[in-house]
Amino acid sequence: MTLTSDYQETIVTRINADPAFTQALLEDATVLYLQGEANTAKATLHMLVKATIGYEHLAAQIAKPRRSLQLMLSRSGRLTTRNLAAIFQTLKQT
Repeated sequence: MTLTSDYQETIVTRINADPAFTQALLEDATVLYLQGEANTAKATLHMLVKATIGYEHLAAQIAKPRRSLQLMLSRSGRLTTRNLAAIFQTLKQT
């Protein structure tokens, strides 16, 4: 299912306005990943990164190239446990 820009704008607006919603999305991404729904978890993390700290800031925080992080969170990206933990930790602090 392709997300429309209206849907994405609605989510981004809500993320920026509601810290509890942001936290709930982060928790959902954790559960999804642990339940084997890696693509949905990565899509959620991607949206959270874009709506909150951005890939440039994330890259600086975890010492990974921005483009590598974008690829990791893409549908076909390979995400190691170490990188996943770093992304979660950084988003949790924001």
